[in-house]
Amino acid sequence: MSNFTKFVFLLFIALIIAFCCLWLIGGKKVEYETALTIDAHPDVVASYIIDPKLMPQWRSDIVDSGSASQAPFEKGRISRVAIRTVSGEVEADEEVLIYDTKPDKKNVSVRLTSPDRIATSIYELTLVEGKKTKLVYKIKATPVGFARIRAIFDDDTMREQMQKDSQKLREIAEAAPGPSAPPSEPKSASPSDNKPSADSDADKE
Repeated sequence: MSNFTKFVFLLFIALIIAFCCLWLIGGKKVEYETALTIDAHPDVVASYIIDPKLMPQWRSDIVDSGSASQAPFEKGRISRVAIRTVSGEVEADEEVLIYDTKPDKKNVSVRLTSPDRIATSIYELTLVEGKKTKLVYKIKATPVGFARIRAIFDDDTMREQMQKDSQKLREIAEAAPGPSAPPSEPKSASPSDNKPSADSDADKE
């Protein structure tokens, strides 16, 4: 075996080892988290998270989620959405895992399954200062297929994009009108309202 043949053989082995290492490392679950305070009521912020027509306004990876509007947003709902990846636009399944709403706190968890990754978005919204929202936004993603290798180099990009999306959500939520106040109940008539006044008695005379 010539020296050149040995070199090619060793290079081939090295490439295989490098590919296997990248495959194993890139297949690990990655987690991103950010927290911010939004000067808007949790009901307003939540509408941009659960309304399929509003989500594309701040989620850079979602191209179209209009088909999701055919079913109410509730736990167990599965719908088809169009998302943007480095490979182009693809369709993905979106499943609602958690939808827990209370007057002062809301928890929403949605899993997105695409050919490139399985990603779970977790939103924790808490009412603070009477009208503002403290949002904790988390993403837990597992790359699938050849995206496992690309994920190693996309880590910083994903983290930066999450920060930009969060800031975009804050901007549009703070610019949106607040939740409408409940209609006031009609004032009940008191007995004195039905009592004839002295002026009306005088008119009759």
